[in-house]
Parts: sequence; C-alpha cells; structure tokens
Amino acid sequence: MSIAKMDRLRIVAMRTDRERLMHELMLLGCVHVSEFEPQDAEEDGLAGLVRAGPGSDSGLNERLNDGRQDQELVEAALAAVDKYDDSKKKLFSPPTETTAVELFDDAALSEALSRAREIAALMHEMDGLYADKSRLEAQCALLDAWTPLDIPLDIADTASVSFLFGTIPAQVKPDAVREVLAESAPACELILASSSHEQHCVFVICHKADLSAAMQALRQYGFARVSFGVTAMTAAQALEDAQSQLERIGGEGGEIERLQREVGAYASARAALRLASDRLMLDREKNLAEQSLGETGSTFILEGWSPVTSRDRLEKLFGKFCCAYEFSEPEPDDDVPVRLVNNRLTEPYFMVTEMYSLPKYGNIDPNALIMPFFSVFFGIMYADIGYGAVLALIGILIKKMFRPRRTMKHMSGLAIQCGITTIIFGILFGSCFGDAIPVVSEMFGHRIDLWTLVNPLEDPMTILIGSLVLGFIQIVFGMGVKAYILIRDGHPLDALFDVGSWWLLFAGIGVGALGGGWYVAIAGALALILTQGRAKPTFIGKIVGGISSLYDITSYFGDVLSYSRLMALLLATCVIASVINTLGSMTGFLFPVVFIAGHGFNMAINVIGTFVHSARLQYLEFFKTFYEDGGKPFSPLSLDSTKYVYVSKEENRNG
Repeated sequence: MSIAKMDRLRIVAMRTDRERLMHELMLLGCVHVSEFEPQDAEEDGLAGLVRAGPGSDSGLNERLNDGRQDQELVEAALAAVDKYDDSKKKLFSPPTETTAVELFDDAALSEALSRAREIAALMHEMDGLYADKSRLEAQCALLDAWTPLDIPLDIADTASVSFLFGTIPAQVKPDAVREVLAESAPACELILASSSHEQHCVFVICHKADLSAAMQALRQYGFARVSFGVTAMTAAQALEDAQSQLERIGGEGGEIERLQREVGAYASARAALRLASDRLMLDREKNLAEQSLGETGSTFILEGWSPVTSRDRLEKLFGKFCCAYEFSEPEPDDDVPVRLVNNRLTEPYFMVTEMYSLPKYGNIDPNALIMPFFSVFFGIMYADIGYGAVLALIGILIKKMFRPRRTMKHMSGLAIQCGITTIIFGILFGSCFGDAIPVVSEMFGHRIDLWTLVNPLEDPMTILIGSLVLGFIQIVFGMGVKAYILIRDGHPLDALFDVGSWWLLFAGIGVGALGGGWYVAIAGALALILTQGRAKPTFIGKIVGGISSLYDITSYFGDVLSYSRLMALLLATCVIASVINTLGSMTGFLFPVVFIAGHGFNMAINVIGTFVHSARLQYLEFFKTFYEDGGKPFSPLSLDSTKYVYVSKEENRNG
C-alpha cells in the first residue's frame, strides 16, 4: 500500500521501428508517455527534434482520422445489430476474454470492417425508406381531407376558368366567404371539401375575369393555396396509392422489416465487431501517444515515466531494437504521475481516493489508512444484518458473473467489505431488516427479540458518544500520519511542535475533564503559543501567531462534531425500516409486497447517503490533517482501456 517509485524514461530509436516499439510498449502496459518538449531536448544536446504531431510528415493525422471514422462505422454497426437482433440477449454480460494476437489480427479487422460497411449500406437504405415513409404519411394526412372531391388533383385551368385548391382558418365561416365572393367576384364558386378544428379545405372555381378580385377577397380571410404536385388522380385515388406504397414500405413484412431482419442477421458478427472496435480504440490511443513523441528525419525520441519495478522488463524489450535508452530519478520539480500499489483489501478504496484527488508523488497512499475507518463508518450508518447481506451478495455476484474492471471492480469490492461491516454492526445493534423478526414473529403469536449490545432507538446518546469518540480517534490518527511524514522528510522538530503540542493539549483536556487537574492542558497551550508562530520574522509576530493558533481548537471541535452524522444516518435507517415493518404488519397478506418494496427503497436511498457521508468524513475531516493532493494519474499505454474484451495478462507478458 504505497505510491510506486517512478523512473524518468527516455528512448531514442529509429523511426522505422516506431510502430513496432509502441505496440510492444502497449503490450507491456507500463510506460506513461509524456509530451515531448523540443526546448528540453536542445538543453540536453539533442537539437533538430520536432514533435511528431500536426505538421509532421509521419502520416499520424491521416491514421487518426481514418481510425476515428472506422471506429464510428463499427460502433454504428454494433448499435444497429443490437437494435434489430431479435434473439434473447443478456442484460449484463462480462467482457469476452481474448488474446493480444487475436485482438491485433489485421485480417480479422479487415473482415469486421467489411461487415460493418455492409450493415452501414443496409442502414442507409433503411434511412431512405424511413424518409419515404414519413413523406407518404404526411401525404396521406393531406389527401384524406380532399377525398370528398371527385376532381383530378392536377386539374388544369382552361382558357377562361381557373381552379384553386386551398384552405381557410377554422374560425372563418365558409358561407361568409361565399357572400363576399358573390359581391366582388360573381363568376366565382367556393366548394367546401372538408372541415376540421384547424381549417376548412375548399375548392374554388373562378372565371379569369374575376380572378384578381376573388383572390383579393379570399386573402382577407386567410386563404392559402395547396399544391399536390403532378398527378392525374383524384384525392381518393391518390390516397389509396399512397397507402399502398406505405404498406409496401412500412407495413408488416414490408421493405423496412426486411432490412431490419437483414441487419439483425449480422448478430453472429457481433463478437468480431466488438473486437474490431476495441482494436481501433487501442490503435487510436497508440497514435495519440505517438503525437507526443519527438522526431527527426530518421529517429524519434520518447520521454515518459515507468515504475522502477518494470525496469528489467523494459530493458529486455529495448534489447530487441536498435535504440538508446536511459532511466533516471525524478527531479524535485518534476510532475511525476502517481500509481497507487494496493492489495485486495485496500484496492477498492482507490475509488474513494480518486473521487477526491490523487496524492502528490512522494506523499503517502491514503487507501490503507481510510480502509478501516470508511468501512466501519459505513457499517455503523447502514447497520443491518439483512441490508449488509444483500449488499455483500450483490458485490460477490458482480465479481463472479461480470468480471468487472476499473470503477465497477472497485465498487463491487467496496460493497463486499462494507456489507460485512454492516452485518457486524447489525448484529451489535440487533437489526435485521429493522425490527422485522420481532414484528413477523408477533404476527404469528410469539414475539422473538434479537440480542443487542446497544439499541440505537432506545439509547441514541451512547451511539452519539461512540460516534464522537471514533471521530476523535480518526483525527488524532491523521495527525499522527502527518507527524510520520514530517519525520520521514527530515523535519522531526516540526512534527514535535505541530503535532506533539496539540496532542499534549488534547491529553490535558482529557485529564482535566476527568478531575486530574489542568496542568497538562496548560503545558500544551504554552507549547502551542511558543511554537506555532515560529515562522514569523519578529518576536511579537511569533507570540501573536502562537496565541492565535489556540483558536484552531474550535476547528478541531467542529470536526469531531461532524461525526455525529454517524448517529443521524443510523437512526434514519432504523426508523424508516421500523415504519415499513409496522405498515406491512397492518396490511396482513400484503406484508411481503410492502416489505420488499419498502426495504428495497430504504436500502437504495440510504446506501447512497451512507457512502456520501462516509466519504465526506474522509475528505473534510481526515484528509485535512495530513493529505497533500493534486497528483497526476499514471496512465500508461496499455490494453486495459478496452470496452468489450478482456485481454489475457499472460498473453500481454508473452507479447
């Protein structure tokens, strides 16, 4: 449980070997590639190097663009297959295990891209049919209003008569329009085809001599002409024809369904498409890493970081290439990436630390330090045998069935550990789905009460005092970690003054509260006054700084009080569970429904609050005593970022 020591790595090799060397580094998965800075290279006597990115002749931009387009093509094909595959699919499925040889098989990639293009062609044809379907549906909606007219929709004007199809707003009365037309354009007739709550569809027959006057009168009432295009059919005939086309395209067994079945038939290619997607994503990561390199006409330079423990493997790899390499220790002002090394117990807490911020290189890995506190605090707030068993079981099932990685792996491990501590405190507090056992047993005529060390609902003060004591222990422990860091870094007096003085004051307050006198507390206060202003340049400043430091006692007091949330969350969980059981017992035969729904809700809502408040106590009360954040994560070029497949680690090493 520590921060891995890092080597600064520099490699100079032939450009002809770049592709293969970067591939081998990806298989090893232990090199974090840094941005190449030409000015730094010039200072080291490596003039003439430029960054291998935009503007270079390396072809990286073309490869990146082509790779991005290919991956988008494959992802679209996968989405289409998943959408139209009618076979029964699992809701969740673990990543498929594969080997690096299979993952980087160029022939398999080419075949998968070919399948993706075929699917894309089918989807393009389907999109066209959907556009036609939308057009025909709109056309049917338009034609339906004109079916009462037995008139060809393309009826042409004669030498003396004009024909107009149009609409007027629904609030306008057609008879009122006819009256106006009779006065202004006597040789004009308005025929009502249909009416709706939005508009009236009308057909106008008008002598051309009166057309201008008729149009002027019609515009006053919001008349808008309607065009149907060129068709010799009546509205009813055109509607029947459009509906026939619509049925052929979008009806049962139509063209769209045929294409959907054809796309769904590519389900057998899903595994190959997923493998191709991950391959293309890894190729993109490798190409992006190559953009960070420096290059000349015939050589390239890679600068980065690698764990000290990986030096032997890297030296063995470099021996296969014509290259020069150098491992060196980080400089004090280097921004060294941070890699936390943990075991199975502490690894899940990487999720908690990462949500806050990684520690700076050279600081201390907090995962092992927060593990006992986080799990205990979670167990106290969530304390219930049943809830803990369900939580642990969920974590175990996720691990066994889905082989989770990264965050999901950490979450499942955290669920198992916190589930166990929840069971332990559930036993101590006598809670199994709240008071379900006493309530259910009483329903059957014989009440059974569980043993309890402390009943939170009857003795909340004991829980409160215990919570504050745990908080004080964690804060004092954090101060001890700070003292260790100061001593490790060669500042033992700072540890004595900044931590020892406070410990002396805390001990003195405890002795005084127990009736043993306040001499130790006074000694602690004097130690703070004499030491906490030592950085000030003047004597008065030192004394004032020392006296003002005593005000920090209120900060420590507030931090300890923050741990009262342990009691608050515990009572909330217990009370809600008890209410659910009481309501369930009142419903009789509906008790199982109320029990499952109520406790499911209580578990879901309180597991979120419990996690958040457990993390908050680490971030705001514990970390502030010793933690120096701001570390940059160690992000090596590796195979671990795959989405669909899991690459065998043994295969990586052999690669």
